[in-house]
Amino acid sequence: MKKILLSFLLLTLLISSAVHAQSFDKGTVVISAGYGVPNLIAAPFRVVYKIAKYTDVSFSSMGPVLARGEYGLSKSIGIGFAAGYSTMNVGYTFRDVDVTQTKEIDYHAKITWTSPSAGLRFNFHFANSEKKDLYFGLGGGWSGNKLSYSDDSPWEDKYPKPGISTFHFNIGLGFRYYFVPNFGAYMEIGWDKASLVQGGILLRFKTGK
Repeated sequence: MKKILLSFLLLTLLISSAVHAQSFDKGTVVISAGYGVPNLIAAPFRVVYKIAKYTDVSFSSMGPVLARGEYGLSKSIGIGFAAGYSTMNVGYTFRDVDVTQTKEIDYHAKITWTSPSAGLRFNFHFANSEKKDLYFGLGGGWSGNKLSYSDDSPWEDKYPKPGISTFHFNIGLGFRYYFVPNFGAYMEIGWDKASLVQGGILLRFKTGK
């Protein structure tokens, strides 16, 4: 009986602590910077150009780099912005006829892809305590996508360099942990700029409710 009573008392204290010491509430401002992996847009380019019949293939990519801001409308709902940036570069050598079309020589080509994005995001917080915050996030907005090609052949100008604006969305289940009251780290599992896992650091501020 004493053990049951002690367990009940401990559970009551834990619940009370979670209720009265929350990491997210009305007026809370959270700013974060993070990175997403893997880059599922860049990955196919890496595979294709590695197996294609090109020489001197080089590949580099960055991102998505992520920046977010959130303001607490209540202890359960937050609204804010979400921005991101990804880039990729592919270089390779191919053979083609020269300008006289009498012999084949090597030409060097480069493909560059860039994608900035910006939009709104809503977070729904359903379990948070003094140091921990579990939430579900959903957002969307604008995304720019530009794919450019260049090479040193005499016919380089025939290749278009399109820029396309599309709708961008993100969705994920996230967890924040605060090492000290104003600084912590986060991790999300979901979809954001063609990545499946995102994580980074964050700053938290309290404003007037």
